[in-house]
Amino acid sequence: MVILAFRPNIYDFITPPILYPTALTVKYFMSALTSSMSCIFTNLIVGVFVALISVVLAGTASYIMSKRNIYWLLLITIYLYSLPVTSFIFPIYILFMNSGLLNTWWALIIAEPIFTVTLSAWLLFNIYRDLPNEYQELVEIEGASSTYILFRIIAPITRSSWFMVMILSFIISWQLLFYPLILTETPWQFNFPPTGAQTVTIFTIEAIRSRAVDWGLLASSALVVALPVMILSYIIMGRLLEGFNIGGLKG
Repeated sequence: MVILAFRPNIYDFITPPILYPTALTVKYFMSALTSSMSCIFTNLIVGVFVALISVVLAGTASYIMSKRNIYWLLLITIYLYSLPVTSFIFPIYILFMNSGLLNTWWALIIAEPIFTVTLSAWLLFNIYRDLPNEYQELVEIEGASSTYILFRIIAPITRSSWFMVMILSFIISWQLLFYPLILTETPWQFNFPPTGAQTVTIFTIEAIRSRAVDWGLLASSALVVALPVMILSYIIMGRLLEGFNIGGLKG
């Protein structure tokens, strides 16, 4: 993909194919980067909101499920996450069509947490299960509320896990294609309130035209989509290798 993104298109028609070109160009990559700028902004804004919504909802729900042993609710979240993406699209589309939210950031921000919250709750549930109950019991003696315990005591202790869940939620939001393809029609017009919400994944598949495939633009667009995922995945792997400090335990 990197080679296709930075080689001239004359190499598309050479026989036999040349794996490592002697000449390189940044024309296709810069064209993909500048042309997809509105889509990149949409992905960034939507991804950040989805990550924040996911970590707050999943962090709260998974903490209650783990401390009260509500396993049936955990099974429901796993079941919802395992369903095909098409399972929810009809009611979501009708809801946003009637409320006038189609082709807006709000449609993606509200719809995408269906996948990220369920996965995040599943992951954080196991983290909270390994967390010693002494933290909660000591604060409850002082008469602290459940909200205070979660956000002032538990969340700081498990902040590495919350950070990991935020990154995973952002990655899932960044690479989604089906929902943006159905719920959006045009790129963002750099206006506010924002109209248009196509993402970089839609921009990438537009390089596949009816008559021919622009391989340089396709590879460059795919590289624009893949780079943030690669960087964030590298960060996650680094944190996993270091080990998460959770209440003095290595998780």
